[in-house]
Amino acid sequence: MQPERHSFGSGLGNPAVRPIHLASQTSPGSEAKLPGDTRLRIVQLQAECGDRRIVLRLCSGEGVTESCECSCIASLVQAQELFRLLLQMIQIGSFGYPPQLDPRLTFETCIGGMRDAALQQRFQLATPLITQASVDYELAANSNLLHTIPSGNGVGPVSCKEMSKLYDSRMVPMNSPGRATYDLLLSAPRHGICPLCGVRTVSTLDHHLPKAHYPAYTVNPLNLVAACQDCNKAKLNKIPTTSSEETLHPYFDNIDNERWLMAEVLNTAPAALKFFVEGPTNWSPILASRVQYEFEMLRHGKSYPLYAASELASIRSGLMKLSAAGGQAAVRNQLTERAESCKADRLNSWRTAMYESLAFSDWFCGGGFQATG
Repeated sequence: MQPERHSFGSGLGNPAVRPIHLASQTSPGSEAKLPGDTRLRIVQLQAECGDRRIVLRLCSGEGVTESCECSCIASLVQAQELFRLLLQMIQIGSFGYPPQLDPRLTFETCIGGMRDAALQQRFQLATPLITQASVDYELAANSNLLHTIPSGNGVGPVSCKEMSKLYDSRMVPMNSPGRATYDLLLSAPRHGICPLCGVRTVSTLDHHLPKAHYPAYTVNPLNLVAACQDCNKAKLNKIPTTSSEETLHPYFDNIDNERWLMAEVLNTAPAALKFFVEGPTNWSPILASRVQYEFEMLRHGKSYPLYAASELASIRSGLMKLSAAGGQAAVRNQLTERAESCKADRLNSWRTAMYESLAFSDWFCGGGFQATG
């Protein structure tokens, strides 16, 4: 069985796309009328401790239907650009995760307004190659064939170093032309949690295929995934050489509809947990290998037990009171309830795996939680 795929198309040529005109000044209260009884409005734009924050809401005749919040908005001009990008997404029916942004328009936005006319012209000459590379990327990602995309030293007349500088100077910095796209991608994950580890807060964009080896995808939204610093560093510049070495792509691979992250209680003092991958029997050998490969590369087997140890320490006192009042059954019921609550939020979180394994353990429910070592 292959993971569920998410389409991430550009929407170019979509007949449903209609032009929307914005006022020249974007500020709190700015609103754009969409087809039908729908509108997008900036409801909040404020400065807190030097960071501007923008909150946008997509409203229908029945009330608010979607909202988006981004921080570190450097200026009203940048807020207007973010506003425009969100409208583009809504027009093609792609509001949500992942944000569906046109790679060609993103590239053109980043190279717009360059002072070096000769450099800008070379970037413009590379635009068709960037556009075709995006098509190739999406096809490969949907077929678990990203490892077949050849690495390179540049894109046409543009060097790899120049592409990297384009990202570093015209997409990452505040007030840079591509920063609105950067912020939109950074704010995409639910609750701002890293989609790679499911634990830490996102703080950067990870190049799924490293920009040092795949310059055509340096500013391509398809290849930019919000992540935490730890996961970003763990991936480094590793290049997949086989299907089994392709890490899961949050935009294209969805395996969270099936259980695969498990835990085992270690009867130690204090109690500890071991986390491991155990996919369903209908998974293909390649998918099983990919999940295991990513689990090891991101060091989840080392980090999850540390989070679990802290959680165990925080619930020990409460479990002792439950045990004194209702015995082993009361402890098991409490752990089972927590497991169900965690599972409803995220099927394959370390907490889901932890609480399920604790509830299943007769040793732990019978008093193993009291051991402190």
